Amino acid sequence: MTVTIEALAALTGARLVAAGPDRPHAPQASLRRVVVDSRAACADSLFVALAGSRADGHDFLADAFAAGAAAALVADRQWQARGAALQAVARRYRATLAVVDDPLQALHRLAEAHRSQSEAERVAVTGSSGKTTTRRILASILKQCAPTYEAERNYNSVIGLPLALLGIEPRHRMAVLELGIDYRGEMDVLGRLAAPHHALITAIGTAHLAAFESRATIAAEKARVLAHLPRGGHAFVPESEELLIRSRLPLPPEVALVRFGPTTTKGYEGSESLGFDGSTIHWEGLQIHFPLFGNHNVANVLAAITVATTLGVSAAAIKRGIEAMEAVAGRSQVIRGRLTIVNDAYNANPESMAAALTFLADLPDRGRVLVVLGSMLELGSATQAAHAALAEVIAAADPDAVFLFGAETAATAHALQASGFGRPVLWTTFYAELEAAVIESVRAGDTVLLKGSRGVALDRLVAPLQAA
Repeated sequence: MTVTIEALAALTGARLVAAGPDRPHAPQASLRRVVVDSRAACADSLFVALAGSRADGHDFLADAFAAGAAAALVADRQWQARGAALQAVARRYRATLAVVDDPLQALHRLAEAHRSQSEAERVAVTGSSGKTTTRRILASILKQCAPTYEAERNYNSVIGLPLALLGIEPRHRMAVLELGIDYRGEMDVLGRLAAPHHALITAIGTAHLAAFESRATIAAEKARVLAHLPRGGHAFVPESEELLIRSRLPLPPEVALVRFGPTTTKGYEGSESLGFDGSTIHWEGLQIHFPLFGNHNVANVLAAITVATTLGVSAAAIKRGIEAMEAVAGRSQVIRGRLTIVNDAYNANPESMAAALTFLADLPDRGRVLVVLGSMLELGSATQAAHAALAEVIAAADPDAVFLFGAETAATAHALQASGFGRPVLWTTFYAELEAAVIESVRAGDTVLLKGSRGVALDRLVAPLQAA
């Protein structure tokens, strides 16, 4: 993205103040990057000062300007309350303030204006689980045949998605965007921003039940992305999601509904697990090595294949893209050494917990398996029941030891005890106690699974385990 400060003001309705005395032509200066974190500011960047629950970006203007930001979007409310102080900071760094009613809405207008000028064909990916992996697989495939954009980070929210859109360059012919929701009505905001040509829903699970109350409500909210598709677009939904298949989807006229999965993805001939080395996928007479482990990831591959074939990508390019995939930290990441560490701690919900534990249970000659499971957050009134039900899945997997971390997992510990589960179980809310117990228990050749919601940060255990 490149925009002058003057054009920024026109697009967002901002009034410009505090240009430095030695920059009389600051409105013609070009901004080449947009950031919402002062630590990410750089030369010729625009800092968007957002007020969050923990911090207010207006308190970090000096940090952003010192790092090179040339301008900042600031709220009129803050300008009215402490305009003199904000102006003094801007003048000290010869920067410009762009005062708007709402910096987030101004960011949205800027992103929409940039997106409207792009010729890239946009695919939106959403779902309760698998959306990030599916987005990455699809982008890897599309990159084999056309310049394709995907965000460098997991930008899928009302703050992140605009930043992702602003990263699309004129050279890009395709763009794969991720859409995640935390509250009702958010999908319509994201859909308007992304204006996708095609949309994929990976799965409907129980993540975020605190905000949506039921899977049916989650399905209805996820499906809202389809309402933003244009004529000639495609809506991709999993063949097994009855909540989507039987519900009245908000499909605009002349949008094709395409199902994907083991029986509906054309050319799929089955797969074999290679354990931690991934899977061999048989498709259209090809043998494709997919490096990420688990049947749940094979489902993500089928979603990406279905989208890619619908968009006209060749079988050879699809094979290359799938085989080029690599695990990222915290998502189906296998770290080998004296221990095998399965770092899947980026996020967790009942469905993904079950998938990870089932995978471990099915490993041939698996040796000793220790599972370290953290709380599943944002489940609302279903929290107690979901964590209690997890005990049955753990028992079926029969790990050699279980370590439970977080207040919510107390229900899991109680249920395991009541079931007569015979393996060692530790429950704690203290990280130091957890780390000490895990390190004391592991020995060479063990497999250790780390799985929990991002908020409990089980990835902290990776370095101590590697050093153990």
